[in-house]
Amino acid sequence: MRQHRNDFEPFVEDDVPFDRHLSNLAELGTYAGNDCIVAFARLHEVVVVIHQLNAPLWQICGREGKKNMPELHISYHNGDHYNSVRKINDHNSSSPACIKLSENIHKLPQTAAIVFGAQMVQGHACLGRLLQPL
Repeated sequence: MRQHRNDFEPFVEDDVPFDRHLSNLAELGTYAGNDCIVAFARLHEVVVVIHQLNAPLWQICGREGKKNMPELHISYHNGDHYNSVRKINDHNSSSPACIKLSENIHKLPQTAAIVFGAQMVQGHACLGRLLQPL
């Protein structure tokens, strides 16, 4: 974020200087927002897919034009919290679930899911049919 200040500084809260914002993010226990998700996707050249109940999927592409990038799926809750999306019965807490969106996802109007442990609540479309194991 520091190396691409012009991309990120306009999105920092007005009352917090950019350098202070970055210092705050470096502290353990500091929650990150969308700016950090964009920075993460760019740094690691991944697609971050954000699921939210009753909302379309958001896809943040880490590098435009690059094909077959790994996907990292997270869910967004109550306007202030992100969780890692896991497969049902995935008890491996040391690595993210290997999930890839189906090529047909653009044909559906909305898809969202919330994952709480091993329980999945589905939105408008059946997400289980759209996710493909890698």
